[in-house]
Amino acid sequence: MLINLDTKNITKINDRQFFEEALIYLKPYQQLINDINSLGLDIADDNEELTAKKRTLIDSLKQKGAKFRNDNKSIYINYLSKACWECKKGDRSITYFYSLACNRDCYFCSNKNQENYDYYVHNQRDIISELDKIKDPETLKAVAVTGGEPLLDTEKLFHILSSVKTKCPMAHTRLYTNGDLINYNILENLQRNNLDEIRFSIKPDENGKLDESTIQKIIIAKNYISEVVVEMPVIPGSLNEMKKLLNVLNENEITGVNLLEFLFPWVNSKEYTKRGFKIKNKPYEILYSYTYAGGLPISGSEEECLELLLHGLENDYSIGLHYCSLENKLTSQIYSQNSGIKTLPYEIFSDKDFFIKTAKVYGKNAKTAKKTFDKCQEDIFYNYDPELGVIEFNPKDIEKLQHNIEVAISYNIVEQQSNQKVLKEIKLDLTYPEIFEFQKDI
Repeated sequence: MLINLDTKNITKINDRQFFEEALIYLKPYQQLINDINSLGLDIADDNEELTAKKRTLIDSLKQKGAKFRNDNKSIYINYLSKACWECKKGDRSITYFYSLACNRDCYFCSNKNQENYDYYVHNQRDIISELDKIKDPETLKAVAVTGGEPLLDTEKLFHILSSVKTKCPMAHTRLYTNGDLINYNILENLQRNNLDEIRFSIKPDENGKLDESTIQKIIIAKNYISEVVVEMPVIPGSLNEMKKLLNVLNENEITGVNLLEFLFPWVNSKEYTKRGFKIKNKPYEILYSYTYAGGLPISGSEEECLELLLHGLENDYSIGLHYCSLENKLTSQIYSQNSGIKTLPYEIFSDKDFFIKTAKVYGKNAKTAKKTFDKCQEDIFYNYDPELGVIEFNPKDIEKLQHNIEVAISYNIVEQQSNQKVLKEIKLDLTYPEIFEFQKDI
């Protein structure tokens, strides 16, 4: 078992050197909180009742047969898109936008948080040229076109879809659209271009209600596209209306629904404050400079997503329901940066979260750990620095240490700096030999 070091439990560390190093990685969290507060938003309290509710919901979902994947960051029933399967690592999946122009202006849209947003509202990317530069495009398993709203330029869209099918014949193709511009002619052209999945990124109103015409377009799309998926954020407070909406979608036998954790995209903060939204108490499990532009999770959304999954199970839904958390969207970046790196004998590449990890012991306990390892009959690889007073070793060897020794689990990620790749430590957690379970915790 790992003890997650945050501002509440960092005082559990006794070794001063370990404490000071762990504190280094907590300071950026304080800066994040200051940045959030400067926009007029608050962080939700560390609510034990909400934590207990989440734990109860997860236990119920497991008991009723929900499928858990990506270290519980993704939970689904009945169906999961091939594209979502590939999203975990992202090495065989790619998503393009050729324009960020859109016919809507949703207050929660993350596009304004995209790099070069203003430019791509008025200019288009050359996706065909980008496809040509991909090594082994035939190995791609999922290719998506998103926006903005891709249907604002259907001629461009159809050309891209045709090119993708030619260059990436094994890829599952999907299109994101808000559905406003959908008509029979467009659906026929999408079918002609062998689109595998259409994903309606819909916008329910403040109470979770969806315009009836949008529902009809979703139903009609079933006649043209083999997989019709609805994707929408679950806004806290809309649970009852969301249940009614899911009932309608299930009755009409669409393929599935992606329930997204509701996010604050670092823009339109006044819209969030006037609705009383607060940022989730711990926005990230591991704080890092993630490239995903979605934003920060809003408190209460995750629990309502889980309740909707449970609602689907209890009402014997035939359609797929998938809860996609913010954390689920971040793992592909970690995998991309850390995969393929040759680790040292005392490092491991974690299959759980894709970080490169080591175990560390500090101070006088570092000397004790070294003596223990040296006495072992088998070879144990470690890096001992007597000047710094720290020993670094493979987490699988924690069990060989005496009980009550404080052990740090170090999380690391590879970054490109100048002309070389550098391994950067970004977090420490606490464990003890008597409670650490290698397979479970790493």
